[in-house]
Amino acid sequence: MLRWAPENAELIFAGKKAGAHTLTQDEINALLVEKTAAGKQVVRLKGGDPFLFGRGAEEAQASRRRGCPS
Repeated sequence: MLRWAPENAELIFAGKKAGAHTLTQDEINALLVEKTAAGKQVVRLKGGDPFLFGRGAEEAQASRRRGCPS
């Protein structure tokens, strides 16, 4: 799916494996808010069901609390 991203897209890896996290969940939430507040179109690509396995609701709530558009 990443191959479909525009050439000028900023790709930030925030993947996690058991015991090896690239970013903490708080850092991911802050990054989503920061990029959205800067006027960027943000897409969070996750494997599986992001609301069941991937903390998607937590990320959406963090963005909403900071006034980011949905």
